[in-house]
Amino acid sequence: MPIASLLLLLAAQPAATPSADPLAFAAQGLLECAEPDEASKTCHALAHFTARPDGTFTDDTEVLLRPDKPVTISFSGVAHVKGNQVCGTLSTQMVQQATLRYAGNPLTAEQTASIMPRIQDALTKDGLLDKELCSTRTPDGTASGKGFTRHATIAGQTVNRPDDHLVWVAPDAGYTVAPKP
Repeated sequence: MPIASLLLLLAAQPAATPSADPLAFAAQGLLECAEPDEASKTCHALAHFTARPDGTFTDDTEVLLRPDKPVTISFSGVAHVKGNQVCGTLSTQMVQQATLRYAGNPLTAEQTASIMPRIQDALTKDGLLDKELCSTRTPDGTASGKGFTRHATIAGQTVNRPDDHLVWVAPDAGYTVAPKP
């Protein structure tokens, strides 16, 4: 096939569009793994969305705080689907009630009390605290159909961060939140 014909064929392909039901895999009991490393079964963040009777979701998420250390924060909040976006607010109260862990083990109350103000300050400085955070999930074409690219907004404004890769995984697949090896 001539190159010009190939380019025309590729140009005619529709662009990927955000998923119409961004939490469809959550209804199947799958977990959302951000920035997965499939070889080591690690994620930068792991979210478990549970449907609630009012149509919202409980969002239990664990996030890696540093890419080079096994320090995580776990919190629980409420998420809702708004069009083709998943939205929620990371509130000051959620952060204050969060659990900090090192290598999977909860930090003591004293350790948490010394670290949490710095985390809260950093979240405030980054504009993430007490604002609506939304994200679209666009299928990335992986063979499993469970891979997505996530694009985020804060209070309706585009985030000045790169998009991240998501994959939906089974709870018993062995994925954890940890630095990549």
